[in-house]
Amino acid sequence: MDLSGTRTIAASPQAVWDTLRNPSALQKAIPGAEEVTWLDDNTMKVRLNVGVGPLKGTGTLRIQVAEATPPSHMKLVVNRNDERSSVDGSLTVDLAADGAGTKLTYKGAVTLGGMLAAMDNPLTGPIVGQQVNHFFDKLAQEAH
Repeated sequence: MDLSGTRTIAASPQAVWDTLRNPSALQKAIPGAEEVTWLDDNTMKVRLNVGVGPLKGTGTLRIQVAEATPPSHMKLVVNRNDERSSVDGSLTVDLAADGAGTKLTYKGAVTLGGMLAAMDNPLTGPIVGQQVNHFFDKLAQEAH
């Protein structure tokens, strides 16, 4: 499943960067997030309560910051495997000054395995797109 898009946020690149590193702001922005914690400078733990149909429940993701050039570039990587499902993916976020605001460009890909693989189809693409839009809408609200 590929993800990409561009947003304009009415805040400076530094403010958007700081929001991407703020656990409270991320918890508000990530759909289903119950807790977001930075374990160190490059590792985030996100406890989620999400699901569709029979795939509901709480799970934990560890997200690694694979690349960081503050305040303009961040690459996030997630690899989660358990007995029922797997998630492997990456997301690159680039920030550039755009007048008084920031142009945010994101691009990524996610591969779902196990029971989650059933969600990787053309019918769920719009649902995932809505969740990504929700995240960036909330992120924009949190950036000052």
